[in-house]
Amino acid sequence: MNTGSKELSIWKAGPAKECYKKLFKPISDKDPQVTYMSRILEKVWSDANKASDVSVAFAVSVCESILSPNIESIQIREEILKQKLQKNEVCSTILCKQ
Repeated sequence: MNTGSKELSIWKAGPAKECYKKLFKPISDKDPQVTYMSRILEKVWSDANKASDVSVAFAVSVCESILSPNIESIQIREEILKQKLQKNEVCSTILCKQ
């Protein structure tokens, strides 16, 4: 762990883990298309539909990396980000074409 912080370990195992699990789940049953991640993207870009696939993939990758209970740091290593970015860019491209 980069910080050696007990607080970070507690946060990653508790609140961050719960947020990570909910990231792509609907906020409400009334509108299943609106997920926590889509709401984050709306906050980052005023019109998330105009954001490039790479930008969206980057934002998703950062959120996943910071909240992931499997990554024991809040610093994102380049190799982890590259892997997630590649996965998320492919997913984003496929979803946008549907």
